[in-house]
Amino acid sequence: MNRERASPGSENRCSRSPVPEDFERAARHLVHRAFETRTGSGFDVHQARRGRPRDALRCRVFRTARGLLGHSDADVALHALTDALLGAIAAGDVGAHFPPSEAQWRGAASDRFVAHAAGLLRAQGGEIINTDVTLVCERPKIGPHRQAMRARIAGILRISIDRVSVKATTTERLGFTGRGEGIAAQASASVRSAVRPMTEPRPSLANPAVLLATVFGIGWLPKTPGTWGSLAALAMGWFIVAEAGPTALIGGIVLVFGVGVWACAGYAKATGTHDAGACVIDEVVGQWIVLLVAPLDPWCYAAAFAAFRFFDIIKPWPTGWADRTISGGLGVMIDDVLAGLQSAIVLWIALKFFQYNG
Repeated sequence: MNRERASPGSENRCSRSPVPEDFERAARHLVHRAFETRTGSGFDVHQARRGRPRDALRCRVFRTARGLLGHSDADVALHALTDALLGAIAAGDVGAHFPPSEAQWRGAASDRFVAHAAGLLRAQGGEIINTDVTLVCERPKIGPHRQAMRARIAGILRISIDRVSVKATTTERLGFTGRGEGIAAQASASVRSAVRPMTEPRPSLANPAVLLATVFGIGWLPKTPGTWGSLAALAMGWFIVAEAGPTALIGGIVLVFGVGVWACAGYAKATGTHDAGACVIDEVVGQWIVLLVAPLDPWCYAAAFAAFRFFDIIKPWPTGWADRTISGGLGVMIDDVLAGLQSAIVLWIALKFFQYNG
């Protein structure tokens, strides 16, 4: 009996036993969903120097009459390639991993740098798809040695040579490369790496800065941490004003602002992020500023909450300017202070208007 093969796309419209092609298709689908393709780029320049001939590209495939000046072996191509690989996995640059200020890297072979970057990639479950290196120089001529370079780089990276491209160009005798004063290189690397959850790093609340910046973990509540922070500030502000009056709230604003600058800087250091969404101590200060003009009334406090959330989200000038240009813990806090002042002005005008017409 002849068995009919289902037409493409008809698998969901009929019932049949799976065939090997189905499993292959499912495997490809899972790989596509579990991995992502990322690209990094690198650029490097080294000054030419006269003296003893030196190996080019550290491949030892040919020698040049003029070497390159650098702390390590000054391999301009491999430095650019290292940065491209590190960039693809957001792991900094070659200077961060091999600081030129450290004597141990003086004269070091740059193939070690490339191998290190490739090792970091593989440690994250990734693989190199392809690399592309372009050298910019008048001399030496790269063409006769291109294949040897490709083979050497492929060996360092432990990939097939068809995944490695080496090219060269000139600047038509313009600029420092045209005058033979140095060599430039740019590189790109495409890698396939495991997809990671898009979440901020979460340090321990045992760190006092983290504890205060997140307002005792409130900043880690789901969806809209800024809104949760403002709601917490609303409740705390009500209690302070009801028990001690507006003067105590002013003192609280000054105190929490100072603590917030320190705490947000500490959170950034602990996580490597700036103005992380989990830092909601700035929302406390901004929301309390608005409460200074609001009577102790549920409806007025609700209006103060809505006004602050509006200005904190849209960030009109100068709030947006401060958010973009002022760095560190001060930058995290100051934009919410400005949003609070803008909200307070608008709320005060609105309350006066309704009081006047009431």
